[in-house]
Amino acid sequence: RLGLTLNEGIERVKAEVDQIPEVMNVIKFIKSSQRGLTR
Repeated sequence: RLGLTLNEGIERVKAEVDQIPEVMNVIKFIKSSQRGLTR
């Protein structure tokens, strides 16, 4: 909704959220996905 690319969104989440393990797991999953992600 903000018009960010996937990578920009990931970086924004990293900047706004402290290193919460659950959030970092979701980010890791998104980055490693080979089939893409539905938004």
